[in-house]
Amino acid sequence: MKNSIRFHSFFIEIIFVLLFTAISSVAILQLFTAARTTALKSEETNYAMAVAQTAVETMHSLKTPSDFEKVFAPVPGNPAEDTVSLSGYDKNWNPTQENAVYFAEKKMQSIPTDAGVTLKLDVLVYSQKSGTKNELFSLSSQKYFPNADLPEKEGF
Repeated sequence: MKNSIRFHSFFIEIIFVLLFTAISSVAILQLFTAARTTALKSEETNYAMAVAQTAVETMHSLKTPSDFEKVFAPVPGNPAEDTVSLSGYDKNWNPTQENAVYFAEKKMQSIPTDAGVTLKLDVLVYSQKSGTKNELFSLSSQKYFPNADLPEKEGF
C-alpha cells in the first residue's frame, strides 16, 4: 500500500513541475514578443531620426533661400507661402516612389524680416501601414539669411 501512495505523489509532483514549466514558458514568450516589438519600433525611430536630420542638415547647407526649391521638389497644390516636399521609403528605408511605407514630409516657411529672411523647416516622418498614419519623428529648424545687398558693419 505504501508503494502506491508514493507512486501517486510522484505523478502529482511531475504534474506540478509541468504546470510550472508551462506557465513560465508563456511568460517568457510574452517577454520575447515585447522585446521584438520594442526593437522594431526603435529601428523605425532611428531611421526616421536619420531622415529628418538629413533634411535639416541639407537646409543648413544651403547658401541662399532660392536653393531650397532646387533641392526639395515641392508638392503641387499647396499654398504659395508654404513649400511642402514629400519623400517615400520602402520597408527597408530605401527611397522609392511606388509602394512606399514610410514618408518624410518637409514643410518650409519663408519669414521675411527687414534685414533678411528666415527659413523654417518642419520635418514629419511617419509610417502609413494599412491606411493608418503613425507619426515616428518630427523635427523643426530655422536658418537666417541676411540680405546680400545690405552693407556689412565694420568692427563686428
